[in-house]
Amino acid sequence: MLFIQNNLSQDNFPHVATYINKQLVKLRFSLRLDIANHRDINIVAFYNQQDVNFIINIYSDSNQSAFHALRNNIANLGKTVLITGNFNIRDSDWDPNYHHYLTHTEDLITIADSLSLELSPPVNPGPTRFTDNPNDSNSVLDLVFLALDNPSFGSHSLLLELRKPLDHVPLFITVGKH
Repeated sequence: MLFIQNNLSQDNFPHVATYINKQLVKLRFSLRLDIANHRDINIVAFYNQQDVNFIINIYSDSNQSAFHALRNNIANLGKTVLITGNFNIRDSDWDPNYHHYLTHTEDLITIADSLSLELSPPVNPGPTRFTDNPNDSNSVLDLVFLALDNPSFGSHSLLLELRKPLDHVPLFITVGKH
């Protein structure tokens, strides 16, 4: 299943898509535009028994507009088990080659904390964005935050072999049955 907002406008084209393996179809996934209708946020709901859970995929532009939209709608979210995406925030907390701290990091950590999520390091750490410019360095911009109390979402890895021709590495999140 692929979830992407259906905006046909070229100047409002969505930057995120969420793929769910068909083996998980029994969990009844749905895109929740009623919670946050923003081209750079996918909020996907699924049902684990009677409980509604959320997966959030986000692209954060230079104005951090997706952050603002998410923060404004955080009260409408129930149990969120995962936030992932291209946050476009370089920070020493997750990028060992970057030795600075940015104010946007606080916003991101505050959102994650309010949803009881924790930064998940990949099992194979490395850059998630690669540059063709020899004056720039590769960086870690794509992150995964997982629920502390949900063993079903155990780990994630970087799929380096699938990067080319993209400049970002696809993230693979392992989901188990619990």
